[in-house]
Amino acid sequence: MRRPIWLTSLLLALTVQTSGLSAQTADTTDENTPEQAQTEAQTEAQTEVPTASVPTRAERQEDALRRQLPTEQLRQLEVGDDAFLGLFLPAAQPNPLGGILLIADRDEHADWPELIGPARRQLSEQGWHTLAISLPDDPASNLFLEEAARAEAVAATSERIDKRINAAAQALNAEGATTLVLLGRGEGAYWALHATGAQASPRVEAAALMLYQTRAPAAAQNGEAETAAWLSQWSKPAYEVFAATQQGSQELARQRSLGAQRHGRDLYAQLVLSKPDPSPLGQSVLIKRLQGWLEKHLPPQQP
Repeated sequence: MRRPIWLTSLLLALTVQTSGLSAQTADTTDENTPEQAQTEAQTEAQTEVPTASVPTRAERQEDALRRQLPTEQLRQLEVGDDAFLGLFLPAAQPNPLGGILLIADRDEHADWPELIGPARRQLSEQGWHTLAISLPDDPASNLFLEEAARAEAVAATSERIDKRINAAAQALNAEGATTLVLLGRGEGAYWALHATGAQASPRVEAAALMLYQTRAPAAAQNGEAETAAWLSQWSKPAYEVFAATQQGSQELARQRSLGAQRHGRDLYAQLVLSKPDPSPLGQSVLIKRLQGWLEKHLPPQQP
């Protein structure tokens, strides 16, 4: 059955009108898209929550020590933009024997349970002011650094550590310790030796060195040679502790002893541990030996 002509015309007109409205709506939507996008971007920017920087290993360790230890032990030390934590204990007698600055190994904190923590407490009980510090994070350990950038990082880290040690030494002096002893563990021993030599900036004046398992930083190109050279230039008392369980330690100890003899360093002495004992009793025995060596080489200060 054929539709009337007027009905066909009416349906065609309605179809055209509907298509026109759809196109107009689409055009309007397209025209508004940039404005809507800008509004949405502003809304997102307003609702974004800034992300806090991730604390470094050293910062996390220091925060933990602040929560765990008495406030009177905490010393906030600063060198320019470098702020770091020191742990101080006063001598358990009216006239301190001097001050002992303890420098922890790489990635260790200032109250490390092997040597550093026990020594700072035990030597304080025996009449020494003690102040323990840690090393800063090492940017030179980044494997993706180019050679030039790595060299800059090594130089900057060296200067930063020297300044840390100098600031800590000044803090001990301000507490009344006029005789300074540096006690370093691992890489901390390397930097203790470095800080007292002509290569340091600034240089620290110390009366004696106690070096436990001295180890050069991974970024040092001639670490062992540097250590041997600095020791040959050190004419004051030095006590170096080796662990025979470490590969090459006994040969290294022999070479160090020969070097001291060659340069006439009669105040250089060694202790070779057949088997280091990390237990509290083993740590106590080791620290008593350090204390005995100190008593022999550094007479008490006159009041």
